[in-house]
Amino acid sequence: RGTVVEPNPNLAKLWKNLRQHDFLLPYACSVNSNIEFNQFSKLAPSNTGNLEFATEISDSQSISIADRYLINALSLNEIVSKHLELFPERFILDLDIEGDDFSVLEKFVLTGVFRPIVILIEDHFEFGLHESPITRLLEDSNYALVGRTVITSIFVDLSSDLSVSQFGI
Repeated sequence: RGTVVEPNPNLAKLWKNLRQHDFLLPYACSVNSNIEFNQFSKLAPSNTGNLEFATEISDSQSISIADRYLINALSLNEIVSKHLELFPERFILDLDIEGDDFSVLEKFVLTGVFRPIVILIEDHFEFGLHESPITRLLEDSNYALVGRTVITSIFVDLSSDLSVSQFGI
């Protein structure tokens, strides 16, 4: 069980049917309270509020944006706060914000109950893994990069018992 944030009403409906015990927030995650949402198709996984990222997807995958509309958004702090009201234990944070991962993460409070034990985050770095702004931000916040799967980086909180027991770091 957990919290999912899904601004696409078609995917939110699917999610609700498949994962009935999750808490679903029908918003985008952004530093702004409203964003223009770029939707490729009703069930496309890469819909985004980031026009630059939408253009990259459109060009690289030869698909066009089918619709643009304004949607409400919550900050990552607001989302985690709502999550902790229902699930007050340690948590894993999985960010996939289609091009806005860093801008959202850099505004997030990584302390106290808001501090995830593990962070999975999409990172489309240009220069190298350790030059990535996401990696630098998380390493400066006492997280260690412990794995990578295609475009997702996996970080563990170095102050947690998980880092010692599972990873020996």
